[in-house]
Amino acid sequence: MKTPPPPTTPPATAGTRAEAAAIAVAGLGVAAVLGLAAVYLFLAWPALDDFCRAALDPRVGGPLGQVIALYLNWTGRWLVTGLHAILATHLDLEGPGFTFVLVLLAVAWIAAFVIAAGLILGRGARRRETAGLGLLLFAVFWASAPGMGEILYWYSGAVDYGLAFLLMMVALRLLLGAPGRGRALAAAAVGFLATGVHELAGAMVAAAALAQALYFWREGDRRLARLSALVLAIVAAGLVINLAAPGNAARAAQMPFGGQLRTALALTLKPSQTPLGALFDLRLLALGAFLFALPGLRERRPAWTRLKLPWLFLLPAATLAVLLGGHFMTAYAVGFTPPDRVKAFLFALLLLGWVATVTAAAGRFASAPKRSGNEGVVAIAMAILLCVNLIGGPNGRAAIRGLPRALGEWRSENAVRESAIGAQLAAGRRDLLLPAVAPPPPPLIDPQISDDPAWWVDACAARYRGVSTLRAESVVGPAPRRIWRGEK
Repeated sequence: MKTPPPPTTPPATAGTRAEAAAIAVAGLGVAAVLGLAAVYLFLAWPALDDFCRAALDPRVGGPLGQVIALYLNWTGRWLVTGLHAILATHLDLEGPGFTFVLVLLAVAWIAAFVIAAGLILGRGARRRETAGLGLLLFAVFWASAPGMGEILYWYSGAVDYGLAFLLMMVALRLLLGAPGRGRALAAAAVGFLATGVHELAGAMVAAAALAQALYFWREGDRRLARLSALVLAIVAAGLVINLAAPGNAARAAQMPFGGQLRTALALTLKPSQTPLGALFDLRLLALGAFLFALPGLRERRPAWTRLKLPWLFLLPAATLAVLLGGHFMTAYAVGFTPPDRVKAFLFALLLLGWVATVTAAAGRFASAPKRSGNEGVVAIAMAILLCVNLIGGPNGRAAIRGLPRALGEWRSENAVRESAIGAQLAAGRRDLLLPAVAPPPPPLIDPQISDDPAWWVDACAARYRGVSTLRAESVVGPAPRRIWRGEK
C-alpha cells in the first residue's frame, strides 16, 4: 500500500492563524493603553466644578432646590445636575469614593464602545469579537481624543460626558434593534434621559430616530415608522426641556462673544480651528488599515450593510455633518473654540462613523474562500502599525512622559497641601492658606486653586471645606482661564 503524503496545512487555516496573530498583536497595544489609562485614574485629583458639585449652595434647598436653581440660572441639563446634587455631596473628594466614581465612568465609556461595536458588527458577531472591537475603539479614543483629562480624569466632565455617551449608545441599541412597542418605548425613555445629561447625546438619538422613521416610511412599514416617530417625539421633547431652560440664556449672557454667526463659522472652518483635521489622525488611519486587512471583517458583511442604501455616501456625510455641526453649535453658543471635552465627544462620534464606513467598504472586498498567506502578513503588519500609533499618539506620549512626575512630585505636593489643610482646620482657622502646587502632567487637569479667594473655584473649595476663604500662596504655571465668571 502506498503511504499517503503527510498532511499539509490548508491555506485557510494558515490565514486564520495569521489573522489571530494580528489580532493578538493589536491586543498588546490595547492592553498597554488600558494599563496606562487605568494608572492615571488613581492619580486624578478634584478640580474646578468638582468643589461646587460637592457643596450645595447654602442659598438654595436640598438636591431638588439645587436642580431648580441651576435650571433657572445656569444649565438645562437637569438629570446630571440632580445626579451631582445627590452623589457629589456625599462624595469625599480626597477619598477612595472619588476614584471609584472615575473608574465607573471609565467603564461606562468602554461599555458604550462595546455597544457601538455590537451595532457595527451586527447580530451574528460573537461576544469576544464585539468586546475586542469595543476595547480597540476605546484605546484609539484614549490615544487620540483631545481633552482626555476633562472627560476621564475630572469628576464633573467624566459624569457629564461619560454618562451621556453611554445613555446615547443604549438608546441607539434599543432603537436599532428588534422592532416592537416595548423596545421603542425603552429607547424613547433612555433617549429622554440622555437629553437631561447632554444635549448632543439627545440630538444624536433624535437624528437616528428621524432617519429610521423616514426609512420605514419609504419601505411602506407604517407601524415601525410610527414607532420611530414616537421615539423622535419623546426625545425631541427632552431636548426642548433642556434647551429652553432659562439658565442657558443666563449662562450665554456671560459669554460676550457667543451668538455670533461669523465667529462660529470662522471657528469651524478656519484651517487652524476646524475639526476636520481629526480626519487625518494617524490612529484613525491605522485603525482603518488594520480592520480592512482582516479577512474576517471583509467576509462578515453585517445585515445592515445589505440594505439597499448608499452607505459609502451616507455614513461619511452623516459623520462630517455631526462633526462640523456639533463644533459649530458649540462655538456659536460660547463664542470661542469648543472645550476639549466637547471635542473629545465629537471625536468619539467620528471614530464610530469611521469604523462603520470601513466595515461597509470592507464587505465589498470579501476574500476568496481560500485565504492567502499574504493576507495574514499584511494584517500582522497593520497590527504592528496600529500598536505603534496607539502608544506613540499624543495622549500616550504625554502620559508616559508625565508618569514619573505624576507618581512622584505631583502626589507628594498634593499630600503636603492636604496636610496643611488638615493642620489649619484642626487649629480652627477659617481662612486657609494652601502651599503652591505646580500644574499636573497631562492627562490630569489642574485643580486651578488660585491666590485669589474670590476666584469661583477657590470660593467653591472653601464652601466644600466649610471655611470662610481659601487660596493658594501663589500660582505656579499659567494663571486660571477666566473665560466666564463661573457658577454662582
